[in-house]
Amino acid sequence: MFASNAKTDSKSAPPYLSAFKEPIWLEFRDLSSINITGPGTGMLDGIWPGRSWEKLPMRVMVVVILEDIAKITLLSQSTKINITSSTIGVGDDCISIGPSSNNISISKITCGLGHGISVGSLGKYPSEQDVNGVYVKNCTLIGIDNGVRVKSWPGSPPSKASNLKFEDIIMTNVKNPIIIDQEYCPGKGCEIKPSQVKISDVLFKNIKGSATTKSKVTLVCKSSMSCENVVLTNIDLKYILNCLMVLKLQVVPT
Repeated sequence: MFASNAKTDSKSAPPYLSAFKEPIWLEFRDLSSINITGPGTGMLDGIWPGRSWEKLPMRVMVVVILEDIAKITLLSQSTKINITSSTIGVGDDCISIGPSSNNISISKITCGLGHGISVGSLGKYPSEQDVNGVYVKNCTLIGIDNGVRVKSWPGSPPSKASNLKFEDIIMTNVKNPIIIDQEYCPGKGCEIKPSQVKISDVLFKNIKGSATTKSKVTLVCKSSMSCENVVLTNIDLKYILNCLMVLKLQVVPT
């Protein structure tokens, strides 16, 4: 158990990473059955204005909290982790489940801004281990680009992502609510080869709310491994036109 009862600092973090001896604020690795508790806060806002992703401390492995709002939640090489009852707002994935993660439970999360809850990206590096058992339940996603997503790189080495469940999710004004993408390549210029990450036993259930595009469900499964046993049930997502777009089209008489 990791317990915190006090603030890490009375001030926000310095705005420049050079002020720290190491580019890591808080890190947990190779976890098994960890419980994080306590009212402590980590004031990390100071590093964000730089927007230089190469220099930011991206190896925070579980949860960093700022006044009950998590700024980064990134899991990798972790087992039996529960993330619950948190509000997350960040420019990238609210929660990202990386390689070699097993039995991950995510519940009662409110996610705003960024890219939602993702398994992946997977297959970017050699020797990545499988992902097995990710359970996402009772979460609310508001005004984000992507809702719940499984993503792997093209030309990846062989691995597996299986037993992934997304249930009882509320979407509000989400651009791409449900995604499986085996050709994930955000910077383009990727090697044009099929992904070798086998995605199987995926459940999307009781996902309701509103989408800001007509592409409510996107399944890109073109690799030789393809996608196996993907089930969508009780999906109720309504397309809505962005209110700002409506206002721009209106002609107001003078």
